[in-house]
Amino acid sequence: MGRGKMKKILPVLFLIYPIIIFSQGTYVPVDNDVYPFLSRMKTIGVNDNYYSESLPLTRNKVAELLLNIWDKRERLNSTDKSFLNYFLTEFGYEAFGSLEKYESLFTDSDFDFLSDREKYMLAYSKEKEFSIFVQSHLFFRRNLFKENNAIYNATLGEIGGRVYGSFIDALGFEIDGRNGLLKGNKTAALAEKDLKYNFKLFEKEESSFFDRAYGYIAYEHPNINVKIGSDRQIIGYGINKLILGDNSPNFDYLSLRLNYKSFQFDYTHGWMLGKKYRSTVIDRGYQITFEPKNFVHHRISFSTFKNLRLGFGESVIYANRIVDFAYINPFNFYKSTEHSLQDRDNTLLYLDAEYIPFSEVKLYSTFLIDDVDFSKLGSGWFGNQFAYNIGADVVQPFETLPLHFGIEYIRIEPYTYTHRLIENNYSNYSYPLASELQPNSDRITFVIKIFPSPKVNFTASASYQRHGKNYNENLNLINVGGELNFGRRTFDSETANFLDGNLERTMSFEFKGFYEFIRNVKLIGMCRFDQIKSDKPVNFLIFSIGLISFI
Repeated sequence: MGRGKMKKILPVLFLIYPIIIFSQGTYVPVDNDVYPFLSRMKTIGVNDNYYSESLPLTRNKVAELLLNIWDKRERLNSTDKSFLNYFLTEFGYEAFGSLEKYESLFTDSDFDFLSDREKYMLAYSKEKEFSIFVQSHLFFRRNLFKENNAIYNATLGEIGGRVYGSFIDALGFEIDGRNGLLKGNKTAALAEKDLKYNFKLFEKEESSFFDRAYGYIAYEHPNINVKIGSDRQIIGYGINKLILGDNSPNFDYLSLRLNYKSFQFDYTHGWMLGKKYRSTVIDRGYQITFEPKNFVHHRISFSTFKNLRLGFGESVIYANRIVDFAYINPFNFYKSTEHSLQDRDNTLLYLDAEYIPFSEVKLYSTFLIDDVDFSKLGSGWFGNQFAYNIGADVVQPFETLPLHFGIEYIRIEPYTYTHRLIENNYSNYSYPLASELQPNSDRITFVIKIFPSPKVNFTASASYQRHGKNYNENLNLINVGGELNFGRRTFDSETANFLDGNLERTMSFEFKGFYEFIRNVKLIGMCRFDQIKSDKPVNFLIFSIGLISFI
C-alpha cells in the first residue's frame, strides 16, 4: 500500500476501530516537547489521565494519552490541533502499529529528507516480535560568555546516535551514546548544562574531548513498569524541583511503577557517586575511588477528585555500603527503617499536590521535611529543616493567542538537604539532586511561553533569588547552613535563622527558543543575564546559538 493511501486511511481508523497501543517498554526523554503539551491539555480539561509527578513516561503511555486527546479534538483550537497531529506523527508506531508516518533511510527507497514525517536512519518492526529504531545525533553550538568585562568564546560539536526498540512486545531497550569536541574556553562551554560534570572534559586542563551516554532495559505491562538503567529521571512538581531534578549527573537505578486508574506507586533505588578520593600509585600514575552512595525514593499518588491530585513520598540517602536490603524493599516506611538502622542515613519526607480549580489554571505545591522538632518551631533552631514551593500556571488565557504564564516561589531553610555526615548530603558527585538552589535561599520565578506551532517556541523567564552564604566578606567561614556540602558541626550555633550570613541577591533573565525548519532539525538559541549583588558584585552574560538534529 502506498504512503498516500495510508495517510488517508489512518484518520478513518480512529473512527471505526478501537486503537491498539503497540507496547515497547521504551521511554520518552524528560526534555521531549510532548510533556509541556500533555500538561497544557490537562490544564484545559482534555487530558485528565496525565500525571506529571514522576517522569519519564513510556512511549506507549504517551501514545495512549495522545489518542485520548484525539477523542476530544473538537475542543482544541487550531494551534493545539497542529501540536496533536505533530506528536501523533512522532509516536505513530506506538499509536497505530505502523511505520507509515516515518522515513527510514536504510529501508525506504524514496527517503525524503524534507518531508514532514519523523526521520530515522532505520525503522523496522516485525509485528509484536521485534522492533528497532536508529537515529543519528548531530549537535553544533557557539557560546559567548561574559563575566564583568572579560569575554570568552567556545564552539562545541557533537556526534552520536540512539538505538531503541523492543522484544516480544513488552521488553524494551535504549542505548544513547555521543562524542564531542570543544574548541575555545571551557567556562563558555558550560552553557551546555551537563558538561559541568563531564569527566573527560575536565580530566586534564588541556582536555577538549567529552562524551556522554545512557541506556536501560525495561519491562512494560499495562499496570506494571520495571526498569534498570541510567537515563534522566525527574520527580516532583514545578520549575524548581524539590525531590529530583536535572541538576546532577545521571545515575544507574532500578525503578518500579504500579498503577491502577488514578493510583500510582513509584519506587527508585539509585547508585550514585559519593565522596571522591584521589591517590597516587607508584609507577602507575593515580587512581580515583568513590565512597558508595545511594538514593532511594518511593511515593504514592492519587486523585481524590477529578481536578485534585495528592502525593506522599520519602527519599533516603545512605552511604558506605553498596546495598542495604532494608531499602531494596519498596514497601517500607523508610523513616522508621532508618531509625532501626541506628540513624546513619539522611531521610526526607514530603507531601505534594496539584489542583486545577477551573480550566486553564493549575496550582501546585510541595512541602518537604528534612528534620523537625515541633516543640522548637519558630525558634530558629537549626534542626527544623524544611523546603517548599508553590506555583501557578495559566495556559491559553486568550483563545487566539498560544500563551503560557507561570509563577513559582521556592524556599529552602538553613541546613535542609545537608547531613552531619557529609557523605549523606542530598547530592550526587557534590551536585544537588533537586534544583541548583542551595539551602538558606529563596527564589521567585516568572515564565512566559509562546508556542505558535510545534515547530516554533519561545520562552522568557525572570527570577529574583536571595541566599545567605556561609562565608563573610573576608571569606571567613561562619556556617549559617547555606551550603549543601557543609553540614552543621557540633560547635556551630544551634540557631540558624533564614537568610543569616552574607546575603547575596541575584536577578536573572533568560530568553530561549527554537525553530524546526526541517522535521527533526532545529535551530536553537539562548541568552541569559545574571546580576549578582553581594560583597563582590558580578554580572554574567551567556549567549548561545546552535543546530541540533535527530535523524
